[in-house]
Amino acid sequence: MRSVEASYHQGKNFTIVASFVDTNILIYAEDRDAKDKHLVARDLIVELWDSREGVLSVQILQEFYINVTRKLKKPLSASKAREIVEEYLTWTIVDNTGRMLLEAIELQRKTQLSIWDSLVVQAAIDSRCDKLYTECIATTASNDPRLSVQLDSLKSPRMNVADGCFPMRSRLILSIGTEKSNRV
Repeated sequence: MRSVEASYHQGKNFTIVASFVDTNILIYAEDRDAKDKHLVARDLIVELWDSREGVLSVQILQEFYINVTRKLKKPLSASKAREIVEEYLTWTIVDNTGRMLLEAIELQRKTQLSIWDSLVVQAAIDSRCDKLYTECIATTASNDPRLSVQLDSLKSPRMNVADGCFPMRSRLILSIGTEKSNRV
């Protein structure tokens, strides 16, 4: 399915609004036992395949592979997980670099995010994404002027955001500000 959808768009001219996708979204898209989370994540991934807006990093794909082969109730085989990773490599992929690591460390210092979340956010910034789709990330990210936390239209009025985690029905979107356009 992914390959067919990807090949459909080759050669077509689309305006792309880059959207970075965190690991948990990719995992839920494959985990049918996650029920509602699976449906929401699957729909988002299909939407991003169709629009060609999806951006991932090598870190995200590494985390995805480990989690779907080891931590799901019904883990995927290594060969199936590799096949999925290979399909995702048709998306825009951000390589982890030493410079990105140093910038993520600085982001962690400013925002109190974990280093892993800081690397995700820095990859989204470096790839000039307008959105970062995730289920759970510390709300302290809003301490960085480049980031603002928004929830899309699926927001539930009963959401508790005190712990920084958001139900999948209300996909968290970190909007990345215009300061990124000044980056080299």
